[in-house]
Amino acid sequence: MKPAPPVSKSRAIGSFCSAGQDELRRQGESEVEQLQSLRGMVDLLPAATNRWQWLEQTAREHFRRSCIREIRTPLLEATELFARGIGEAIAIRYAMEGAKVVVSARTVDDGDHILPGSMNSVVQRINDAGGEAAAIRCDMALAEDRIALIAETEKLFGGVDILVNNAAVTYFIPIADFPDKREKLMFEVQVHGPVHLAQLAMENMRQKKNGWILNISSHAALHPEVDAAGSGGTVYGMCKAALERFSTGLASEVNDHNIRVNAISPGLVATPGVVHHGLVNDTNKDRVVPVENMAEACLRLVHDHGGPLSGRITYADVMLEEFSLAPAELI
Repeated sequence: MKPAPPVSKSRAIGSFCSAGQDELRRQGESEVEQLQSLRGMVDLLPAATNRWQWLEQTAREHFRRSCIREIRTPLLEATELFARGIGEAIAIRYAMEGAKVVVSARTVDDGDHILPGSMNSVVQRINDAGGEAAAIRCDMALAEDRIALIAETEKLFGGVDILVNNAAVTYFIPIADFPDKREKLMFEVQVHGPVHLAQLAMENMRQKKNGWILNISSHAALHPEVDAAGSGGTVYGMCKAALERFSTGLASEVNDHNIRVNAISPGLVATPGVVHHGLVNDTNKDRVVPVENMAEACLRLVHDHGGPLSGRITYADVMLEEFSLAPAELI
């Protein structure tokens, strides 16, 4: 097993948002609806998932017989934040190799979100260990925030050498019932946002003829079997599939500028958001992998030691096996 070589003196920026998730509570006069954390709710633990699904199915049948076709209930989003879970691990792993890291999210301080973790706690963890990191709050659904994010990063550390796009707002709703505004929000954060940030960051990369863009994808991008039970994840899968196609297309466009672009999926990682929403259960708990695996795979995709990698749609476990990577213990 070989440890990964250092990412020396790089400026790495990770983009995230948080709308109930990684995702978005609107501020001010935004065109996107304001999303509030739901208070006073009881967590649905994995052991109760089957009973809850039975209750939902029974309720649907009773409503159908009563000709009740539409009931609006609160929607909870599964999330992946830079301020916690996968994004936090990537930021820390890059900092361990000497990268100057900018952490971007909407959750600034602990307690700002229903889940634990925040930008400031990640930055403090890195700085306390002797690394160099800064936090810049950004609503990834707003173009002006994305522009400010890159501008402020350049003021702090110079141009961006490594861009990690990990922001995602997610609603699991069947297509027949999917609100137009929420579909647009998901595409803004998970597709348009990464494209815009890449455009902004590439100005410096093209001048230097060097840089890396890493897009965090998901197995949801894979096409489901026609007889697979629907879970309302079609729009989320559409966003991730678009992100993967963007990754390979951009990789071919900027190859001559020595800019590497890849997309990677983590597998099942028990992040706070995943656990909170009961996405780990008895049927899949054996497939849970440490977050360090994803962090190590993401490190290999942002350096050229051992040969450049670009245009890949890959997975954390594949990267670990292919390059005999030994995940490092995070500081």
